[in-house]
Amino acid sequence: MNNQFSFPDLISLFQSVEEHLHHHNLEVALSRVRTILAYDRNNYYALAIERRLMRLLDFQQTPSDISYSTKYYSAIVIVALENVCQMAVRFQMNLQAEASS
Repeated sequence: MNNQFSFPDLISLFQSVEEHLHHHNLEVALSRVRTILAYDRNNYYALAIERRLMRLLDFQQTPSDISYSTKYYSAIVIVALENVCQMAVRFQMNLQAEASS
């Protein structure tokens, strides 16, 4: 992709992913993650989020009864993914600080 993302762009994208996860907009969150991956194919944070989001979406589309345990599993995964987004933002901020030193 020809677009050049700067550190603030990646930070805002990860923050956007976190916000969409928080509101359970999983498809939109996945789209934002794929935007990150279009720029940086090896972004381990984005790769981990994408893999788990796809698994969560598949899990939710299984034609089984939506039980308390299913909702609980989904909630736990979403919180974990929000934490991964926060770690990615901190990592990007540290890179930005190092680059400006």
